[in-house]
Amino acid sequence: MDEIGLSGDWFPSEGAIWMEDMDHDTIFTKTVKIPDSYVGTLFEFKYQINDAIWEGDPNRNFTLDASSPQVLQLVYFDRDTVVNLSVINTLNFTLDMTDIYGSGLGFFDPATDSVMLMGLDWSGAVVIDSLSDRTFREDPFNPGVFHATMTIKGVEGDSTRYKCKAEPEADFFNWGWEITPDKWHFIQGEDAVIDVPAFKPDIFPIKPPLTDAVTILFQVDMTHATNFYTDDPINPADLIFVGLKGQNSVLGSWGGDWAPSDTSGGTLQVLNDSGENGDKSAGDNIWSANITFPLGNDGGPGLYKYGAMYSGADTINGGYHPLDNEMQDRDHWVNVMVGGPTEVMDYFGSLSAPTAIEPAKDVMAQSFVLEQNYPNPFNPVTTIRYTLPASSEIQLNVYNILGQRVSTLFNGKQNAGIHQVRFDASFLGSGVYFYELSSGKTRITRKMLLMK
Repeated sequence: MDEIGLSGDWFPSEGAIWMEDMDHDTIFTKTVKIPDSYVGTLFEFKYQINDAIWEGDPNRNFTLDASSPQVLQLVYFDRDTVVNLSVINTLNFTLDMTDIYGSGLGFFDPATDSVMLMGLDWSGAVVIDSLSDRTFREDPFNPGVFHATMTIKGVEGDSTRYKCKAEPEADFFNWGWEITPDKWHFIQGEDAVIDVPAFKPDIFPIKPPLTDAVTILFQVDMTHATNFYTDDPINPADLIFVGLKGQNSVLGSWGGDWAPSDTSGGTLQVLNDSGENGDKSAGDNIWSANITFPLGNDGGPGLYKYGAMYSGADTINGGYHPLDNEMQDRDHWVNVMVGGPTEVMDYFGSLSAPTAIEPAKDVMAQSFVLEQNYPNPFNPVTTIRYTLPASSEIQLNVYNILGQRVSTLFNGKQNAGIHQVRFDASFLGSGVYFYELSSGKTRITRKMLLMK
């Protein structure tokens, strides 16, 4: 009976009494038998996590009575006064792999390849391993369609992120990981079962080498650029150069130090705004360069980013990778292929899917566009970018989940073009919020998550 403390020894040789959470509700329980002869005895005890983390003083206690069973009051570890009870969510995923489904080089072959659901436990939740299977299984009636079910535990209203990964790594770009940003799941009520809408993962098998040289015109609009490290606007007039670095060997294979010296080392391509090397209009704040990927070079998608050099930029961040100042943990990407896109247009600090651009096409948007805020989730500052096709009276408002307006970011007339607003939410609590761009009968709403 030493294990229940009858010897008075806090460290019995049998070890502690391990409690269990059989239903995964984060409430741990244990039933212990104590002889009737100890009725009326005062017992002292404490809880401990992983045989290492003890509760603070004072000791807990109870007096054994004659009831059977005697149920002690539900308490919180270390007498915590702020308690977030977890809930269980079951997520059913469906992947559409038909675009890359096949056999041989350049395809996803279910006989040799697999795809897994990674994450959901990177932040905001834990995965219940006994109820989850990260490996997608092919639908026996729909070739190229795959399913997986994951069960997680987290706080309702919180969020967690995930993405897909294919294996073996050597057969896929980006080591099999999706090349686009993480996806998010907002945790719903207790025992919620969510059928996640089917999606095509941004996974790309390794392609054969290029059969012809491919030239791509990279263009980046610096009009509303900000330095990621400082969140300060970059004055386009102060730019010395804009650099381009990426995954493909032609773009430096991510080598170098994101410093001005990389331009001479071949790991940072230099763009221009002087009407040269493919730049269409000098002095329009769109920096450009024609980059040629030679015959035999790796094709397929490749990640890349821009870096802005101006007076003092090379000293920011303590001089460590100072020109890696566009965005972190996010990259642009382009599919390098014969007969594929020959031009891409990017906006510094904003992530969007690459598209082919007609040579004479104006970059001005032809419709209202409200981009996803970045970063998201954020704490407490984020940037919201939007595009107006014509001079308009607009409102940009932020609402809480109850539909109450908590902030007006703009209310008035703005010219056509691309605009961005910096939203400081330091006065708000953590949670989900919505931002809405409206003009007349046109309304566009997006969701964002504040995590403090």
